[in-house]
Amino acid sequence: MKALLLFLSIPFFVTGQASAQPQPKAGAEAFARYALEITLDPGNHHLEGRGSLWVPAANESREFIKLALGKNMRDLVVEVAEPAECAGVVTLERQLSISTNNFWNARPPKPFPATQPARLRVLWQGGEESSFVFYLGPEGSFASGINTAWYPVLEAGLGTGALSIAVPAGLIVHANGLQRGSESERARGIFRYESTSPAHFAFVAGRYDAERREGAIPVSVYQLRSRSSVNEYVEGSRKTIEVLSSEFGPYPSGEFAIVEVPEAQAKKAGFSGASVAGFIMVTGSFLDQRFNLAYYGHEIAHQWWGNLIRHSGTRGSMMLDEAMAQYGSLRAVETLEGADAAERYRRIGYPGYIPDQSALGYLRVLAAGKDYPLSNIPRNASRSIADGKGFQVWEMLSLTLGRENFSRILRDFIRLNAFRKVTWEEFWQAVERGAGGNLKWFYDQWFERTGVPEFQMSWRQEGDAVRGEITQAEPFFRATLEMQVESGDGRKQSAMIEVNSAKTEFSIPVKFAAKTVVLDPHFRVLHWTPESRASSQPLK
Repeated sequence: MKALLLFLSIPFFVTGQASAQPQPKAGAEAFARYALEITLDPGNHHLEGRGSLWVPAANESREFIKLALGKNMRDLVVEVAEPAECAGVVTLERQLSISTNNFWNARPPKPFPATQPARLRVLWQGGEESSFVFYLGPEGSFASGINTAWYPVLEAGLGTGALSIAVPAGLIVHANGLQRGSESERARGIFRYESTSPAHFAFVAGRYDAERREGAIPVSVYQLRSRSSVNEYVEGSRKTIEVLSSEFGPYPSGEFAIVEVPEAQAKKAGFSGASVAGFIMVTGSFLDQRFNLAYYGHEIAHQWWGNLIRHSGTRGSMMLDEAMAQYGSLRAVETLEGADAAERYRRIGYPGYIPDQSALGYLRVLAAGKDYPLSNIPRNASRSIADGKGFQVWEMLSLTLGRENFSRILRDFIRLNAFRKVTWEEFWQAVERGAGGNLKWFYDQWFERTGVPEFQMSWRQEGDAVRGEITQAEPFFRATLEMQVESGDGRKQSAMIEVNSAKTEFSIPVKFAAKTVVLDPHFRVLHWTPESRASSQPLK
């Protein structure tokens, strides 16, 4: 959940994060496979669904298979088609649930044998009531399977397969994966999509004005009303995907789209934007703005961190999700808009984006005494810890290891762990292996310790050198800091100084009279500054 303060006035944004799930086995056989036919009647807020569900084999026999289906759905019927010895209508045993979904044990006439996959036939209907990221109606329909199980979802959650969605003629449907079918089918209101990458299925349907750009990754924008900024959105998304693909590896979905959903109905359904596999749902307030690179960089980065790489447990979860998506956003800003824009982003936030997702936002949390270690941020803590401090720690680690080296580590980790549930410890071990050295000093001071350093500097010029000292209070931080000496006529001389104790002396050779000496002029190391000290104090 993301609170949007300035860029958007609507209070909710959700990403494709699921509750704890069993870790899937490696290989395609680990995931459920679906072939579903959906008929939508938006005017009556109604959905009818039928189809098949192939369930992966298990190592042991099973008395039942667990399914989830939204509480706004009803009349679920499940029968076993294969294996033959289990065939027949199953007994559905509803389990206690406090979520938006009902959970069912689907018990066949005979137990499912070990090492054999099963094929289920399913039938259900409903959808008259909205729920979390779900609504059917003439204003526009939307459904995210990770938030509300609008179709029968196998316990492990992820699945591949095909969707056929029928709507009244004149409506357009967009869903996960690659669009299939023919133009003549779509003209009759039949839309087919195939998802070869495991995902929770999601779709939207409405009277859309669609703008599409072909390419290595096709990019589309679906609007409920036309806006002149659509080209800016298409090109901005395309360029952002290119940058993030360089940082994290190949884009994980066949296409990308930004899709408008009706404002009032989305708010009632608990969100103003949702990032799902392959596309982002947004309300009109988003699209009424200019394309905001920091915001969309963050949400597109969730296609890798949150959708493709999923965390197991709470330890480090915010760093592998929100903070890494924010780091992707920062890389997009620096690559596409330059170092000055990235520096402002780090210091005080990106224009039009959430200002507290910056160093200043985090330092205000720290000053208020509400800080937590990055390795163990509670979900109810301020998002500014992950999105204000966490992304800058990833930035510092990238600079410590080298940009390309850190990117290689991330790309390798994603390639080896796509669609798995990974632990924080697994990720950090992969970082240390890729770095080829012990990073305990970095880990201890930035992930296990709260707070940031505050450096004091004094200097003097002695002939052709500027000498001085940098001091800090305990607990001491180790950092490599740029020192920039500038003359009255604009000449500059820089040096890199490593600090790791209470006092570090320095000497910088210069060939001019120094007027100013600035510590870390581009704010590459997260630390207190006199400006942030003044800005973080409560208003009187």
